Amino acid sequence: MTNEQKLLAAQLLPVLADFLEDVPMQHLAKMKRNRLVQEIRSFDSFLIVGADLDAMNQQIALQQAFRQWIKEKI
Repeated sequence: MTNEQKLLAAQLLPVLADFLEDVPMQHLAKMKRNRLVQEIRSFDSFLIVGADLDAMNQQIALQQAFRQWIKEKI
């Protein structure tokens, strides 16, 4: 797997962050979840700033495919 492929696969993290936000949690778990979600969103923004249109479209397509796969398989 190339580094480019690995970075593209890391773009699944925002989808997982979305899922985590929907899970009810309390106290320490909620605080840690919120911190993780914030870090994922920050990293995603950092990567997207320098990305070209093709990379952005790949990210969107991968995230949509991953959401569909989750919906069908889990």
